[in-house]
Amino acid sequence: MSSRTPLDIPELLENCLTPLVEYPDTLLACSLVARSWVDTTQTLLFRAPHRTTHTFSYSEDAVLCFCDALKSSDRPIRHVGS
Repeated sequence: MSSRTPLDIPELLENCLTPLVEYPDTLLACSLVARSWVDTTQTLLFRAPHRTTHTFSYSEDAVLCFCDALKSSDRPIRHVGS
């Protein structure tokens, strides 16, 4: 029998992790903490992929490759909000 913690409740976990949306590297690390955290962290990471604290300049090929990756699996795309 596994013991449950308050962070196993999705709403509480989301409230704890939402302030980290400006720190994608930290959210990536959080996604490795527990399987129960993966969906919440991916939702926060992919909700608005264009919003980030980093500035990147991507080539058109890189953007098309990213779009192809999203199309190839429904796992990340279901987390994209905008």
